Amino acid sequence: MNIKYKWLYVFLAINIFSVVYYILYFIKFNHTPAPFLYDKDDTFMDFFNTLYWSYDVNRYEIWQSIYPPLNFLFLKLVNLIISGGFYTEPFDMRHNGQNLILFIIVSFMLMPLIILKSYDWLHAREKICVYFIFILSAPFLFTLERGNLIVFSLPIFYFFFNSEKLSKVFFLSILVNIKPYFGVFIITDFLKKNYYELFTFFLFISVIYAFTSIMMGPEFLGFIKNFFIFNESVFSLREVMALPSTILSHIIFFSNVEPSFLVNIFIKKYLIVNFLYCAYLLLLLLFLFTIIFFRNKLCSRELICLLIIGITNFFYQVGGYTIIFYFIIIPYIYKNYRFLLFFIIPLFMPLDMIELYSDILSQRYSYLYGGYTEINYSLGAGSLIRPILNYLLLFFMCYLILGKYTNINLPYIGKLNEK
Repeated sequence: MNIKYKWLYVFLAINIFSVVYYILYFIKFNHTPAPFLYDKDDTFMDFFNTLYWSYDVNRYEIWQSIYPPLNFLFLKLVNLIISGGFYTEPFDMRHNGQNLILFIIVSFMLMPLIILKSYDWLHAREKICVYFIFILSAPFLFTLERGNLIVFSLPIFYFFFNSEKLSKVFFLSILVNIKPYFGVFIITDFLKKNYYELFTFFLFISVIYAFTSIMMGPEFLGFIKNFFIFNESVFSLREVMALPSTILSHIIFFSNVEPSFLVNIFIKKYLIVNFLYCAYLLLLLLFLFTIIFFRNKLCSRELICLLIIGITNFFYQVGGYTIIFYFIIIPYIYKNYRFLLFFIIPLFMPLDMIELYSDILSQRYSYLYGGYTEINYSLGAGSLIRPILNYLLLFFMCYLILGKYTNINLPYIGKLNEK
């Protein structure tokens, strides 16, 4: 064991312990604990719902999907190769899709492997340790349980982050055709005035979108309409607070509930909401100032780091899934802004094992259990702590950039960024 990196083994032990806890909890209650979604019959359904609607031309009109056509084309190809079956209901597809479930598990485990190449300061044993820390982390297991297609973006985002010029534009075009919010990364070319890259990006993204739309049939323009009407009414409060990454989730939560722990509910509730709004706006202003004022000094990787952390801080709709992309930017953060690891690493720890709130839901179907059971719903500490840690992550990155590229004497943090 390399003593210098012994902390890696501590983090791995913590995440292994959390998996043991999840298993024991499941044995006792017949369902998974926090941070997994309260609807225990929805396991893998991000995958199977999308697969089902890939065969229905009304996917944008009736289901009101915000997935670009590339996702549906990919899943149809996967189903053709692995299963070939189609059923009249997405839950039936899951019930008869054992091979597809195996594909989900195996492919999800394989997606992060290529990223280990960028952890070049570690030996093979430490890289294996990092890999298992990641796949046993709460954000990754949450994404696996959902079967969310965002995992297939991991290697593409890795190539995007580590590429230059046209290859970077090409990978970004694919990313946007998987998850549209990745389009914010084109801001780096706007800020750098890379007009050729901008033109190429819009050309690539249009060609990919047009080709996949033609392959998938009519109503492809419905995607654009659905994308702009996608709002908070889509999610329940329990879904908003499942592995949140932004304090905006807290604002929505406190704006819609009356917490019993507040003595004067009206005054304290609105004090909390207004305080969170002010904190949110402060971070937004600091973020915008940093990327605009220092646009000529920041390299593209710094801008991408700021933008991916910004996405998770300013848009609750992206969910906790997006935190898994931090796995790709960690090597750059480690080499240039090491202090920020104090905020990133806890995001991958099992913070939700500490229970803050619980209640009993009526008898509901639990897919992993295979029957109806009483749901012991719980809200873990991660729902409170993760958004705060993520907030501080972006705040201090902007803070460090401010100190790095100006002559302003900022308060000294310590020798935490030393190589």
